[in-house]
Amino acid sequence: MQLFAVSSDFDNIIFNISLELDIDPALVKAVIHSESAFDQFAVSSRGANGLMQLMPETAERFAVADPFNAEQNIRGGARFLKHLLLTFENDERLAVAAYNAGPGRVLYYGNVPPFVETYTFVYKVLGLRKLYADLYADYKDKSGKSLASLEASIST
Repeated sequence: MQLFAVSSDFDNIIFNISLELDIDPALVKAVIHSESAFDQFAVSSRGANGLMQLMPETAERFAVADPFNAEQNIRGGARFLKHLLLTFENDERLAVAAYNAGPGRVLYYGNVPPFVETYTFVYKVLGLRKLYADLYADYKDKSGKSLASLEASIST
C-alpha cells in the first residue's frame, strides 16, 4: 500500500478529466488515494470497485461500464464527486463525507455523519488534497495545461 504517492500512473487521466469537469484534480487524486491506494483492481468487502471505489449503482448512474477501466472509473467517480459538490454548495467536507457515507446520511444529519469511518475518511481526503495541491501547483499534463491554470478557471 502506498502511504503517499507524489506521482501515479493516472495523473494525466485525473488532470484531464478534472479540467473537463471543472473539479479540483488534487481532490480527485486524494479520493483515489484514500479509497484504493491507486489500485485499479481494488474490490471492497461492500462491493465497491476500482480506483474510486464505485458501488455498482453509482457506476451505472454515471455511465461506468467497466469499473476496472481507469479512465471510466475516474470519470464516473469525478462526476459523482462534482455532483456532490454541487449538492452541498461546494462544501468539500460535506461532499467528501457524502462520497463515503452517502448523500442521504449527510442530508439526514445536516453535517458529517457521526461515524468514525466517515470522519477518518474526510480528515484523510482533505489532508491529502492539500498536500497534492501544494505538490502539483506547477504540474503540467502532456499538452502543457497546468494545475494553476485550472484553479484559476475554477475560481472565476
